Amino acid sequence: MLAATVLTLGATVAILGWRYGAHADADAWRDRAGAIVDESGRAALALARVDDAARTALALGDARSRARLDAATADLDGSLGRLDTLVRFVSAQHARVAVAMRASAAHEELVERLVADRVAGRVAPSRAIETLDSAAAALPARAALGLVAREQAAARDRHARREDAQRRATTWVVVAILLLAGVVVLWAARTVERQVTRLAQGEQRLASMMEAMEEGVVLQDANAVIHVWNPSAERILGLTGEQIAGRSSFDPRWRVIDEDGQPLPGDRHMVPVALRTGRRCTGVMGVERPDGTRVWIKVHAVPLRSLDGRAPTTAVCTFADVTAERLATHALAESEARYRVIAETSAEGIVRVDAELRITYANGRLATMLGRQPDELVGHDVRDFVHPDDHALLLANFARRREGQTGRYDLRCRHADGSDVWVSNSSAPLFDAAGQFLGGLGMLTDISARRVLEAEVRQAHKMDAMGRMASAVAHDFNNLLTVIRSVANLRRDAGPTGDRWVEDMNEILGAVDRGASLTAHLLAFCRALPAEPRELPVAPLLRDFRTTLARLVPSFVRIDVRLDADDAQLRILADPLQVERALLNLAGNAADAMPFGGDLVVRAFVTETEAPIASRYGAIAPGTYVCLAVADTGAGMTEAVLSHLFEPFFSTKPQGRGTGLGLATVYGIVQQAGGGVTVRSSPGEGTTVTLFFPSATAVGRGAAEAASGGGPAGASPATAPAVAGAVLVVDDEPAVRSIVARVLAARGYEVLVAGSGAEALELMLARGSRVRALITDVKMPGMTGVELARALAAQGIELPVLFLSGQLDAPVPLKHGGRHPQQFLGKPFRNHDLMHALERLLHVA
Repeated sequence: MLAATVLTLGATVAILGWRYGAHADADAWRDRAGAIVDESGRAALALARVDDAARTALALGDARSRARLDAATADLDGSLGRLDTLVRFVSAQHARVAVAMRASAAHEELVERLVADRVAGRVAPSRAIETLDSAAAALPARAALGLVAREQAAARDRHARREDAQRRATTWVVVAILLLAGVVVLWAARTVERQVTRLAQGEQRLASMMEAMEEGVVLQDANAVIHVWNPSAERILGLTGEQIAGRSSFDPRWRVIDEDGQPLPGDRHMVPVALRTGRRCTGVMGVERPDGTRVWIKVHAVPLRSLDGRAPTTAVCTFADVTAERLATHALAESEARYRVIAETSAEGIVRVDAELRITYANGRLATMLGRQPDELVGHDVRDFVHPDDHALLLANFARRREGQTGRYDLRCRHADGSDVWVSNSSAPLFDAAGQFLGGLGMLTDISARRVLEAEVRQAHKMDAMGRMASAVAHDFNNLLTVIRSVANLRRDAGPTGDRWVEDMNEILGAVDRGASLTAHLLAFCRALPAEPRELPVAPLLRDFRTTLARLVPSFVRIDVRLDADDAQLRILADPLQVERALLNLAGNAADAMPFGGDLVVRAFVTETEAPIASRYGAIAPGTYVCLAVADTGAGMTEAVLSHLFEPFFSTKPQGRGTGLGLATVYGIVQQAGGGVTVRSSPGEGTTVTLFFPSATAVGRGAAEAASGGGPAGASPATAPAVAGAVLVVDDEPAVRSIVARVLAARGYEVLVAGSGAEALELMLARGSRVRALITDVKMPGMTGVELARALAAQGIELPVLFLSGQLDAPVPLKHGGRHPQQFLGKPFRNHDLMHALERLLHVA
């Protein structure tokens, strides 16, 4: 605005000078008018520099900017003074023009022409007067005088009028020029004053802002030298103002590193880069303080250009202390890396799902559990890998996670090969800071082996319960068979001699034998069958067994017996009769599974394991085993059949064929020998049953001899004739007591009977001197037979004892501590076996 006003003033003066230059020196007018225009331009440029310097001082607030402002203001004052001088010259020049006009009115036409020429700048005033005087002198004197007088009078009149008009116009022009010049000077002064005030206020605000800023601020010149800084810069850098002042980015006292920990050269600092490129530069660097600590700062460098737009002359650098943030970031990264290692090396499967049950993370263990790669899981719905029957369970538990509950539950996942994988899922919900449900995190444990073990335990418990039940049934059933067999023997011996009578009794005795065999199977299953284990060479047993199989198996079944180890290695600790019974059962089942022919392979081999062998029928402990495997190429079995295979009375044979105790007996025989059973079968693929017997070679011969030695103490095969005397018979079953008493009475013995241990003890205390032997059942309510024998010994009554039992497991509790001999007889027994055992016992006693 000021520059435009000054230029307008110069143009006005120039126009007036040219207009009234007809009465003055034209060259002088032109020179002065040009000077006024030039000085007006210089005044405008000076004012612009004042404005530029004021703005720079407001922006930077440093001493150099204020000095530039003072210099620009002085230039402006000088220009305004020279402009005032030129304006005054215009007024003086105008006065000289008026004097010249009064002296040049000799002739009106000449004057008018001369004036026109002068206005056009073609002739000077003095030349015009001379011309007029010469013209007047050349006229006739009279005419000239009259003409001159008239012309002079007219010229004077016109000149007076023009002079008066010119004087008035010149006066107003000068007044206007002076007024404009005063206004311009006053306005310029006020502008400078306002700029200085604004500069002071801006410097104060800038200083306050820099004092209050948490970030460090420094102002660096084109050489990256620091001139201005704030207290935060001192605090962050650990330097005083004296230490910061005059230091550049290239100062060797800086010890700066980049984000990778490498030294950072000065030309790569953010400020030199910004000054060199003319663009903002941002970065992070570490600065070592004088006290030895290191601070990480985030730097923003902004270059400032001059008004002419040339290269940056200054840079503003702000920086913030990000040491804590960097340490937290590094700690977070280390924590994430540490927990990622934990997650990836965890024995548990880890999965994270979003609110829509899509998998967002899965560790390697989970992928291995499912037979896949982690990238095959991420992005998929978790239900794609869960058994369809467990989808409802999964969704119900996920609904609880939405409510903020945690929990554990078991479900089935699908392996890549289609098999089921049982997992225990311990899961928790995930929420953001606003409480929005994000999904869930699950820790999955593969419990497939545990589920198998639990099934085995349940099976073992079931088998044990079935064994206990079978033992109880066998005990009671053997009592019945004992009565039937004894009565049938008595009736056959005392009855008529006709063939019919004897045949009937023999049929009854045959049925008793078959019943006894059935109870023997039951007791073998429950491991209650007394065994006589000894070191048994398997090779001769299998060679003889091949001949037996040839007679039992149909001719369309091919038999192959293989010995895959030396005879010296194929030695086990077992009862030969029981082993042969187990093999016959398995071979018979294998032949039944191949009604149209096939291959039956009996194989013996040695195996050694350092880890338990998993089996659905009970884990097999580590050790060395001699294995007897019976394999067929028959129809095979389903999972449902395999799960019940060794249960008593379970049979897949048609009605009327088999008792369902054959495989139960095999299981009992192997368990009693300290081994185990595995079965591999599937429909259409045949069946292989492998019996694991502990190797006698591994156990040692001493253990074998200990296992095979020892019948009842004092037993003797010698028999003795009947000896007179009383015998006490104790049994809780009345029919057994009665039949035993009858058999003994028939041989001439006096018989005392008691239905319980307490009754027998009372009877012995009253009439014990007459009793020569005690016959007692092992298992009785209240007081067992062993407890009765111990009670009598405690009273000083030492008797030979014949223990009877329908469970056939009495040899274990026979050692009751008495000094007299003892013997065991299992039910059902024949009458002559009873008498033989009693008489042998009395003979030894």
